Amino acid sequence: MTIRPDDFDKFECRTVIKGSITNKTQLHIGSGTKAEKYDNPIIRTSIRGESVPYIPGSSLKGVIRGYTERLIEDHSDKQLIINYIFGNSDDSLRVKGHASFSDCLPLQPVMTETKPGVAIDAITGAASHGMKYELETIAPSTQFSFQLVLENIDLREETIISKVLKLVLRELSRGNIAIGGKTSAGLGVVHLDVERIEVLTKESVRSLELQYRDITSEIQL
Repeated sequence: MTIRPDDFDKFECRTVIKGSITNKTQLHIGSGTKAEKYDNPIIRTSIRGESVPYIPGSSLKGVIRGYTERLIEDHSDKQLIINYIFGNSDDSLRVKGHASFSDCLPLQPVMTETKPGVAIDAITGAASHGMKYELETIAPSTQFSFQLVLENIDLREETIISKVLKLVLRELSRGNIAIGGKTSAGLGVVHLDVERIEVLTKESVRSLELQYRDITSEIQL
């Protein structure tokens, strides 16, 4: 396969992966603001007028990109592979990625918990006096929606792009990728449950059927 990050001038296929993500440990994706009760509350979005915690697609994409970069660190085409899947926003090489991660919205009422902590002095390595803090976290076993759309990537093909993506999805399914803050303290361990994988082929588009075909049984994750 010749890797062309700019191959959006033609449609080959579209693969849609649907499922759910469940956090096995407390999850903290901070809002970057300070609240009366917490030093760093979790990020929220509005759904039908209600403010609810969620996992931003951009946060998930960033974590998975970093994990992928480490996995293929020694591959000769590492940067081409990363750019093709995730894109590149550098001014010297702006390319759109072929993987689009939707926001992960809660599939159930979300319970939150408090995670106390103490800041560590960077010089002494000891706890800083008077530097206690409290994080707001999402309680374990909270289920969120998951959707990943892949443009011009067919997971049934044995290309390097397909192999890398299946490997990363397999790692996410096994709970080997943590997201959010304080992952070194055990927070953010998540598990992906893939429920359905669909593909829209160029043949279907040409015939004006525009029907997605279920290929879940054909993909080994």
